[in-house]
Amino acid sequence: MGIFDFFKRAAPSRPLPSRGARGAFIAAAQDRFTASWLATARDINEELRGDLDRLIARSREMARNNDYAKRFLTLVAQNVVGPRGFILQSRVEERPGIPDSLANSAIEGAFARWSRRGSAEITGTMSFVDLCRAVVTAVARDGGALVRIVRGSEANNPERLAYQHVDIARLATQHNQAAAAGRNAIVMGIEIDTWGRVVAYWIKPQINSGQAERVPASDMLHIYLPEMPEQVRGIPWMHAAMLAMHDLGEFNRSALLAARRGADTLGFIVSPDGSGEGMSDATESDTAEPLKISAPGIYDVLPEGYDIRTPEYNYPNQVYDGFVNEILRRIASGLSVSAHNLTGNMTQVNYSSARIAELAERDRWMMLQEWFVGLFLEPVFDEWFARALTAGALVMPNGSALPAAKAEKFRAHEWQGRRWQWVDPEKDINAARLAVKSGIASPQMIAAQNGVDVEDVINSTAAFEAMVAAKKVGLIDYEVSQPAPAAPPAPDPALEKLAKAAMMRMAEPPAVPPAPTFTVAPVIHTPDVRVENHLPASVVEVTAPDVRVDVAAPSVTVEPPDVEVRVDAIMPEQAAPVVEVNVEMPDELKMAVTRMPDRKTTTTIERNASGEIIKSSQLEQDA
Repeated sequence: MGIFDFFKRAAPSRPLPSRGARGAFIAAAQDRFTASWLATARDINEELRGDLDRLIARSREMARNNDYAKRFLTLVAQNVVGPRGFILQSRVEERPGIPDSLANSAIEGAFARWSRRGSAEITGTMSFVDLCRAVVTAVARDGGALVRIVRGSEANNPERLAYQHVDIARLATQHNQAAAAGRNAIVMGIEIDTWGRVVAYWIKPQINSGQAERVPASDMLHIYLPEMPEQVRGIPWMHAAMLAMHDLGEFNRSALLAARRGADTLGFIVSPDGSGEGMSDATESDTAEPLKISAPGIYDVLPEGYDIRTPEYNYPNQVYDGFVNEILRRIASGLSVSAHNLTGNMTQVNYSSARIAELAERDRWMMLQEWFVGLFLEPVFDEWFARALTAGALVMPNGSALPAAKAEKFRAHEWQGRRWQWVDPEKDINAARLAVKSGIASPQMIAAQNGVDVEDVINSTAAFEAMVAAKKVGLIDYEVSQPAPAAPPAPDPALEKLAKAAMMRMAEPPAVPPAPTFTVAPVIHTPDVRVENHLPASVVEVTAPDVRVDVAAPSVTVEPPDVEVRVDAIMPEQAAPVVEVNVEMPDELKMAVTRMPDRKTTTTIERNASGEIIKSSQLEQDA
């Protein structure tokens, strides 16, 4: 047996390690370097069940005592809601592209009145804008917010609708039950059906005690930002940065104490024997007094054998700023804000870097604005609008209320969130002007980017210029906009027709003024027709029907009468009789027609060999 056979027998029987067994991802390796890396694959709700209350408590403590946590919550309220809050912009149209100004004013005005302090919020201590700030701040601090809907006489407004901000810590996190036959599941105080839809909320009367009360989901708004599928409770937005903020606060506190100790302590005097007894310039019989040194203007002399030792305190030292700034950048990343906005430190920021950071951060704020609109503002508007419309609270400036039958038409609206200005507004204005001129943007889009409604801008500008004109004052460097030229009135069809007729008459001589069309009954004088032949007498009957004469400038067309001739005998060919038609015109027609040329009508009749009329024609021409 060879030596290799011996090792084969001695080695344990197991397959050789493969790449798949070792793991394809280094981040999933399990060794002594990752032994402290704790990770679980549990359901998000299972993970939150044991940690959520502690997370909320620590987040609230940091909001009270940590300066960076306080600053972050202020940034959330400032940038999501802003100083004026979300502006309701009604978009009712009379017809496509034409706004219904009266209806829009009625809806926006009614919502503004309802949003005042004492109406929208049930306690009367906040306006609707204040309520929005409180809600979004609570979501960032606690991971979620609860707003209860109050309907009926308790709400002191015409719509009979108000809202109550409920502390989410009253939500019974530890109230859980599994789903069973005829029973919904309850997850951290939220009752859900088999599809995960919220059915009810279990609210405690106090944060730490009391029997939870079941509140239907139709009476409550739960605002939170889910991060995982099937997540029923929100996580505080500061959770990823909370530990770093806490550690940095402790470090800053220790560094401050060290720096303070170093500033207060000048040094230590060491005795020769190390007894630690203080020096004294008094005798044994006298009361011991500490030796006073460092008198102004003299050199101090220590007794023989005594020495002074000065300790080294390194805080604040040269690496302090770099270390703290690195921790702050990590904290800012965990909070999704710019470090210079979080700290207010602009020493290492220039215009270009600040603009890049601001653009990314503002995109984040606008995403949160859209989330807040959909989850909170839209449900609020839907219920308020329905109640205001049925209560007749949407009154137009002329005093009439909007009809409830056209609810869908009047429901059209938008929410305009806050927008931001740059430090160099002149460049932005020129860029906006160029965008409009080049056709890649409209004035409506530019106004929306600045957080205003273009219709409000136009109305405000018109009111301002009207006030300036009424006061008869001139403003320096202000150019009064020129009024748009008035649209020409719509032409009268009758006058337009007469004008066209006049143009035609001018092109055709002689010029005859237009004349109306009359139906007249002409008097026809038919001369005696005498037939000379050698046959027996014949009877010729001529029927003269009514003649309709349509007179139109510049000529008069006379429809000749149909002449029916019945001959009882075969007659030789002879000349056709000449019939003269004289029309007696009424006085109105004589006044309208100033001159009518003389006309001559010639009638020609052709007969066949049998004497039958085969063709009859008339020629009408000027005499």
